[in-house]
Amino acid sequence: MTPKQRLQRWVFRFLDWLYTQGAVFYDLVAAAVSLGRWTDWVRSMALWPEAQPHARVLELGCGPGHLLQESLEKGFWAVGVDASPNMLRLARRRLKARNLPIRLVRARAQDLPFPDAFFDRVVASFPTAYIVEPDTLWEIARVLRPQGRVDVLMAASFPWLNRLERLLGLDAQDTMDQLEGRFRLWRDLGVTYTVHLYPLPGGAQGLVVSGWKTVETPQGANTLLQGSRTA
Repeated sequence: MTPKQRLQRWVFRFLDWLYTQGAVFYDLVAAAVSLGRWTDWVRSMALWPEAQPHARVLELGCGPGHLLQESLEKGFWAVGVDASPNMLRLARRRLKARNLPIRLVRARAQDLPFPDAFFDRVVASFPTAYIVEPDTLWEIARVLRPQGRVDVLMAASFPWLNRLERLLGLDAQDTMDQLEGRFRLWRDLGVTYTVHLYPLPGGAQGLVVSGWKTVETPQGANTLLQGSRTA
């Protein structure tokens, strides 16, 4: 194993620890690597010009609750899902301190405990690889109502952050074409999507996947999902 590979392994282990046992340090580390912009980047994903009042919003991987807080303050009926009890504890504390509704669910994105066609929007910011797993893509399509939308902030392009990634050997980021291909199952599930750049606060650019559920999830889509799992 090369020194760069050892460094990468350490970084990924550290990130896993940060999201679980070290969750209390998450905001501090995120602020450090983004020069204080991380929270603003995340909260900016609550912008939704065509949204109706009290629209139902699901946030996957809600973490310490910044985007969930912003969504609730904008008047959306929002719920956050995360698999980490430590992150949910931080989110609960945040919402409670601001007298906001506490709608938090411990669950995996691959197995969401919500009815079909329940949400007007699904959103996620800086998710890990779970977001492109077939089960996750299926679940997002399932819980979205027809004409509902999904927005996933995959990464941020920012000079300091880009230099840090190159230093760590993590600059093999998906191109837009590669990323578009990783979500292709959505086409079979009635979700039309696009990969685009989105302006983030502080001059950064976000790489975002946005989708719209154009039809009901087709009959036989579950068979397609099974095929994707075994491909």
